[in-house]
Amino acid sequence: MEEKKIDNLIPLIEFLMEFGNVIEEVALTKNFGVLFNLMDELFKLKTVEWSEIIPELKNLDNSERKELEKIAIEKFDLQNDNIEFIIEEIISILLSVGYLVERCLALKRKKD
Repeated sequence: MEEKKIDNLIPLIEFLMEFGNVIEEVALTKNFGVLFNLMDELFKLKTVEWSEIIPELKNLDNSERKELEKIAIEKFDLQNDNIEFIIEEIISILLSVGYLVERCLALKRKKD
């Protein structure tokens, strides 16, 4: 099976989304015990090759961007649905802007 070009980004996105879930729960309940809900994602971070994060981000294609967006939306689950929607849209916009910038740079390089 071919290794995905975003294998290092996936655990990072999953951790960040779960971190958001946990922070909201701590803020609402003042129960710091929910921090243990991050353990699975923390263990997955051990597999990340950190030097590959930036190259993977720079080389995202549209299908990879959509896959990361899907992973983020599935993992991210705040109690306040309005805030959750806004944050999910921001994630989508940021990934789209990153993809657009990379495409523009590629076109400029091709032109030169």
